Amino acid sequence: MADYLDLKPVLDMGAIANRPERLDARLLEVMIARHPTGMAVIAAPRAATEYLRVNGAVVTGILSAVSERFKQMASRLAEAEEQERNFLMSVSHELRTPLTAIRGHADALREGVVQDPDLRAASLDVIGAEADRLERLVGDVLDLAKLDAHRFTVLKEEVDMGRLVDQVYVAFGEEARRRGIDYACDAHTVPVIVTDGDRVFQIVSNLVSNAFRWTPDGGRVSLALVQDDGTISVSVADTGPGIRPAEQDRIFRPFWSRDGGGTGLGLAIASELAVALGGRIQLESEPGEGSRFDLLLPATPPS
Repeated sequence: MADYLDLKPVLDMGAIANRPERLDARLLEVMIARHPTGMAVIAAPRAATEYLRVNGAVVTGILSAVSERFKQMASRLAEAEEQERNFLMSVSHELRTPLTAIRGHADALREGVVQDPDLRAASLDVIGAEADRLERLVGDVLDLAKLDAHRFTVLKEEVDMGRLVDQVYVAFGEEARRRGIDYACDAHTVPVIVTDGDRVFQIVSNLVSNAFRWTPDGGRVSLALVQDDGTISVSVADTGPGIRPAEQDRIFRPFWSRDGGGTGLGLAIASELAVALGGRIQLESEPGEGSRFDLLLPATPPS
């Protein structure tokens, strides 16, 4: 009886081999989980010889499935570790740049190197701008941590989308003028929806900032607002280099950047915020043809 009990897990797996339609990796994993001693019997010489002769394909399938699962796990762990290293390097660089500027101007002011009132004012402006940059970086990291921990608070208020889109448009007007970029805003409708206005502003600003980053001087960036049935769409299009299909999912991952610059947090945060608001971000892009990001939000708040 003891021998039969030891062999029962193997006999169970042998029954699977007689029904190929049931032979898939997931079912085999379930069998192993149900009979943790099932594979041990294969080590018994007589049982192993007979089992492998009759059901060798089953053993091969089990080992292949387990091996593939371990390979996938190892690949994901290696990728996560690489992302973490890249993030730490990127954040260190992003922190060092403004801190260096702040320290340089602060030392010059403290030591009296800068005497001209206009130059002193300019140095103070640089310090203020770099401090704002640091604040944004720290805010991005904290936002991502809150979103990952599901501790992010979403407010509900009436938001004039036309006004919000116009505010984002105006905020980038000076950069467009300085770089000779054809910058346009087209709002077919001015809906008022119930959502978190500050977070929507943050999402659209991140999308427009990304468009300006990748659009060459003299290119084009457009911003559009459309209402279609129950969906509000804010579109940001550019004439940048476009995004390869293999990269279109990666760009929304935290810490990932196409050129290794920046922290890779802007689009990741925008995507997570869109989901938190009941919407999503949709991407259309072809290499060499530019990109278009669409923020899709419900016209009525989700219940």
